[in-house]
Amino acid sequence: MAAKNEKQKLKLPVGTIYQKEIHGTFYFRYQLNGHRKAVSLKTNDLDAAEREAKGSFLL
Repeated sequence: MAAKNEKQKLKLPVGTIYQKEIHGTFYFRYQLNGHRKAVSLKTNDLDAAEREAKGSFLL
């Protein structure tokens, strides 16, 4: 896992959770019907972001 002073990223089976900036909001990027989608997970905590992605996108 990345250090706290680096952008973090987590690869999941159907997408990626990532930050655009250090300590910034996490986003979930995935593909649907050949189109890339990115949605805000509205948190800057990686564990909470993973729970939100798994809960919202039924991973």
